[in-house]
Amino acid sequence: MSKMISEMNLISVIQQLPKEDIDVVQGYVEMLEDEIEAAKQVAERHLKKEIQLKKQLDYLRSGEYLNQLRFERDMLQHVVDNGEVSKVDKEFIDMTHRNTELLEENQELKKQLETVRKKYEFEAKNRDRVYKMLRRKDGQQKDFIEWLEDKLVVLNNIVATEEYEDNRHHALIRRTAFEEVLSKYKEIIGVKDGEI
Repeated sequence: MSKMISEMNLISVIQQLPKEDIDVVQGYVEMLEDEIEAAKQVAERHLKKEIQLKKQLDYLRSGEYLNQLRFERDMLQHVVDNGEVSKVDKEFIDMTHRNTELLEENQELKKQLETVRKKYEFEAKNRDRVYKMLRRKDGQQKDFIEWLEDKLVVLNNIVATEEYEDNRHHALIRRTAFEEVLSKYKEIIGVKDGEI
């Protein structure tokens, strides 16, 4: 629930940004989503390979491995004694080569997965930094708008209560300037009257 509220707050903050900044953030989010999807696919392939390797490891840990070594020794002795390779021996050799290839491929996939994981972590840190920057920027914009609005309240009070015409006229000029600055600033950052 709090994640959904955080996402809604983030969306609210992003919607207040100028169009160009929203496009940059959207592009960045789309890039992260693509990379996350690619990382998921690599992780799924890695998981499948890891399951295969676990089966192979279980096999190696069982007594069958010793039997396999004896079989290989006998097979090689048969080749030496007879000078030929039987069909069963050839299939076994091919299977052994394929297992070696799979082990090498698995090691390469592990390296790729680690690279993607590091890249994802880097991108996640960058994303968090961008979100913090956006929140800080939003807070600074709100603070500045509130400061301008507070100044307008003070100037309105001076205009309403000042007895001397010169002071009232000076406060009116300052109020008009502050109103123009506030209006232009809200226009620049894309805030409508009544927001923030």
